[in-house]
Amino acid sequence: MGSVGCEGLLGVDGLQIATDAGSSGGGDDAGDSAPPATFAGNWTCTGTTSLRFTKPPTQPPQSDTGTATYVVAETSPTELTITGRTDAGACAKRYTRAGTTASLEGGQSCTSVDGTTALTNTFTNGSAILDGDKLMTTLSWDFTGTVMSGGQQVPIQGSGSSDGRCTRL
Repeated sequence: MGSVGCEGLLGVDGLQIATDAGSSGGGDDAGDSAPPATFAGNWTCTGTTSLRFTKPPTQPPQSDTGTATYVVAETSPTELTITGRTDAGACAKRYTRAGTTASLEGGQSCTSVDGTTALTNTFTNGSAILDGDKLMTTLSWDFTGTVMSGGQQVPIQGSGSSDGRCTRL
């Protein structure tokens, strides 16, 4: 069975971040010339995606590294959308932001169909941490679906995780 791209390259194929509105604490900001930290912009990310299979039980774990570009746009004063496109489309994920850290909101899943591969990813944990012009991401998910292997549709199931190290373009 070939490599299965369960969550695109880095697992941030379309991440939506809910931000704190009005994060200023009312302190004296006079003389502070630095703009507020923002996730918005274009990012290039390098990272590793790892998969562990429970079905078929004999399938060994897989790991892959690669690079992708993501676009982050402000969709409202309290939300950002990060979108990365793959042949199977994009998957928007919502995160809650506190300053320069964002945490995945629960209860999210995405289904993608790419040729003979059909996968549903249910996201279990994730974060995005902004550090100036660098962004660090993590994401974990469970997956289920089918892939073509040896001319047959084979059911698969397991879990995945990814990390990304991104720089602003």
